[in-house]
Amino acid sequence: MKKTDSRRAFLDFCDTLKNTEKDKDHFLNAARLQRIERQPAFTGSQLVKLACLIAVAMIGSTGAVCMALLGNGSGCALVTIVSVVVSMLVGAVILMD
Repeated sequence: MKKTDSRRAFLDFCDTLKNTEKDKDHFLNAARLQRIERQPAFTGSQLVKLACLIAVAMIGSTGAVCMALLGNGSGCALVTIVSVVVSMLVGAVILMD
């Protein structure tokens, strides 16, 4: 296959996609339907913040488990409290967005 043939096939594919969108509009108009396109549930920054919240919660719970396994009860309580406070702060930042 020549380079020009593959380029032509790509351009034909692009034209097909454009025509498909036009066909959808014609079909919806004929059926007297309205086109509704959903927006994404989360934005990119919200997903990053949510991932940070999950990471903080996982690190805190891992630290608490490690302290408990070492037999350090007071350290386990401290790590758990700090983890909860930091998780709440990160959650507040997410909600402020």
